[in-house]
Amino acid sequence: MDRFDPSTNTRLSGRGRAAAELLPNLTTGPRRVGGSVAALETEGALRNADGSVSRRLEGRALVAEGVARGSAAVGGQGVQASGEVRAGALVAEGRVRTADGREVGAFSAGATAQMSGTVNINPATGDYRAGVTVDNLLGARVEGQARFGTEDASVTGRLAAQAGVGLTARMEAGLQNNRLRGRLEFGAALGLGLRAGVSVDVNLQPAARAAQEAAAMAGRAASDALDWAGQQVTSARELFRRTGQPLSSR
Repeated sequence: MDRFDPSTNTRLSGRGRAAAELLPNLTTGPRRVGGSVAALETEGALRNADGSVSRRLEGRALVAEGVARGSAAVGGQGVQASGEVRAGALVAEGRVRTADGREVGAFSAGATAQMSGTVNINPATGDYRAGVTVDNLLGARVEGQARFGTEDASVTGRLAAQAGVGLTARMEAGLQNNRLRGRLEFGAALGLGLRAGVSVDVNLQPAARAAQEAAAMAGRAASDALDWAGQQVTSARELFRRTGQPLSSR
């Protein structure tokens, strides 16, 4: 039986919790070196006929960036670690976002190199995540994405056209705040190429509630059927007692 309680970490046995409390907490806080500069930055918006924002546009030109960051924590509550190294020299880049800030398209031209990874294992909060990304491109890329589904379950597809030389791979999976998320992307370019990916996001709470409700309905139906069968047997016995004859002889 799973006795996980986020507030007390009872997934561990008593001895396990005692051992976890004795572990030293080794932490290196967030460390970041580097930054980015751009000769020109601009942003704007596309509006609907009623004046509301339809899309937000962002752009930069002559961009140079170099960033290295990382953090780690190991202790009784689990392991959390992340790191990233990124460098780039871009002639131009731009992004298209929805009114609520979700990215739906992007463009970049120049040279980029990025490597990153994350690991988070924390039974106390029910947070389990891991991922790795490699993205290197010398050339230009145009990409777009579309999301289908609801807030409880959605699938996002991504597709990019690349011209130049590059390799991209991204794998992520995790369970956080009762949401199961996964993402897989792969792309390559030698002259012309493509990058394609898909990600899923499922809220486990509604699914669990639906399963519980279905099980409860099935249980009630089975109970009602048994009650009905019992009533029929009782009625038959009573009729036989009164007449002294079985039902088949009447």
